[in-house]
Order: sequence, then C-alpha cells, then structure tokens
Amino acid sequence: ASRPLSVSSYTSPAVGFLPTPSRKLRDNNLKMIDVGGVHFGSPEFATFSQTMFSIVNFVVLPFWAMMIAAPNNELTQKLMKSSIPILLGAAMHLALVVYGPTHDPAGALSELKLLGTQGFVQLTAMQEMRQFPDFVSEEWVHVLTWDLFVGRYVYLDGLEKKIPTWHSLFFTFFLGPLGLTMHFITRAIVTKEASSILKL
Repeated sequence: ASRPLSVSSYTSPAVGFLPTPSRKLRDNNLKMIDVGGVHFGSPEFATFSQTMFSIVNFVVLPFWAMMIAAPNNELTQKLMKSSIPILLGAAMHLALVVYGPTHDPAGALSELKLLGTQGFVQLTAMQEMRQFPDFVSEEWVHVLTWDLFVGRYVYLDGLEKKIPTWHSLFFTFFLGPLGLTMHFITRAIVTKEASSILKL
C-alpha cells in the first residue's frame, strides 16, 4: 500500500539534473511506495496531465517487454507489425495538445511564448518550462511514443534480417539514439555488410 514519505530526510528526485536547490517532498502532493526501504513514487491521478503522464508509462512498457523478452511470440509480432502501439501514444499526445489550450488558454500562451522565444536556444529556458505541468506531460508522452516508434523499427528490422535485438532494444528504451546506433552496428556485424551501418 502507498503511504506518504517522511519529509525529514528525503529529497525529491523530481529535481533531476537541474542545478537548483533541493526541494523537500510534501505529504499532500507526492505519495510514495516503500519496498524494502526503497521509496518509489506512486502514480498520480489528481489532474488530467498527471493522469496521462502516469497512464502512458503503463501503456508503453508491455510493448517493450514483449519485444525484448518474447520477440518470436505470435502475439508480439502481430501487435508490433501493426500501428496500434504508436496510435495509442499518438492519441494520448493529441489529447494533451488539445487539453492545454482549452482548459488554460493563458497558461498555454505563456508556454508557447517562452518556448518560441527562448526554449529552442537556451537550456535555462527549457528548465523553466518544467514549471508547466501540461507541457511536461505532453513532452513525456511525445518522447515515449517516439522511443517506442524507434524500438518498433529495431524489432521489425531484426525479425526481417534475423538479427538479435534484445540488447539494442534495451538501450533504445533507456538511451534512445544510442540503442538505435547499437542496432546498426549489430546488423553490420551479423550480416557482414559494413556499409549497412549507414542505411536505415
């Protein structure tokens, strides 16, 4: 069962890699799950953005697990050869893109202004964008859907050419482009075609 985490000794991982002061968790805004003394964040569903952020994680994970652990399974192949996994992510992304401007037009305009005038050229501006929950959720769904699209490509290419892909998929899931690069290298080695590393 989930329980609030004591604020006395724990610093929020939400700070991430930002060079900002530590922020303490508050019992009323972040619930934690304690597993053997290790604290895991529990899904949040208080707002639409939080709900979509939480749901998309559970939507994409089974597809990754199937491609890595059961690549030759008939269900895995049937699902991943279809566009269903990508369409699910795209639908959630569209919902968030529409939700932002409709429920908070002023906030959406501020996000767009900051992104358009500073976000594309300044890291500090992109860090500041993290203050907008709708933007963070939309970008998270955006990233996970694109990662899944790339993972699907790696998986299907491996099936077609009979190339092992579990390691490339693992690194694509965690590191995106580096996992795709690993697949290109693996394909060149297995097929003994060095030039294939430069081809999609």
